Amino acid sequence: MMFHRPVYAPNVILVDLPEQQLQKAIPQLMKHIAMNNQIIGVNALSDDYSLASRKIIIHNEEYEVYRELPSDTDNPSRYLLDSGAKVAYYIDASSDTFKAAFVHVYDLIGDEYPIICVSNELTNHLNSSFTIVDSISASTNPDKIDARCMKLNEFLNLNIKYKDNKFIVE
Repeated sequence: MMFHRPVYAPNVILVDLPEQQLQKAIPQLMKHIAMNNQIIGVNALSDDYSLASRKIIIHNEEYEVYRELPSDTDNPSRYLLDSGAKVAYYIDASSDTFKAAFVHVYDLIGDEYPIICVSNELTNHLNSSFTIVDSISASTNPDKIDARCMKLNEFLNLNIKYKDNKFIVE
C-alpha cells in the first residue's frame, strides 16, 4: 500500500508537458542542466510504445520497468538518450501504480544522479526540485502550482546547479 503523501525526490526534475512539446523541450532541459553530470532519464508516460527497443528489468503484477535501448522510435525515451542521458527507463503501469513503480526505479537509481522524469501521472505524487509544465496546465490546474512549478522558458532562465544530490538555484 502506497501512502498518499508525495515522494521526496530533490534530485528529480519532473516534466509534465504535452507529448508534442517533448521533442524540443527535453534537449533544452538536458543541455541546461548537463553540468558534467550523468543524467538518468525516466519515461513514465501512460502512452504505450513498442517494447522492441526495451529490456525488461522489473516485472511484477502491478507494473513493468524497462531499460531503454537505442532505437529510431519517436518517443520521450529516445529524446532523453539522444540528448545525453546516461540511461533511460520506461515505466509501464496503470495510473494507480505509477507512484509505486517510480519508487521502485528511484530505489534502483539512488539519489546521487540527477534525474529527468517525463510524466503526466506523477505530478501530484512527486515532490521534485522542479516541475516543468506548459502554459495551459499551469493556468488551468492551480493545485499543481507552487514555487517549484514553472514553464520551460522560466526554468531555462534560472542558473541551476546540481549539488549535494539536489538541484539548486544560484
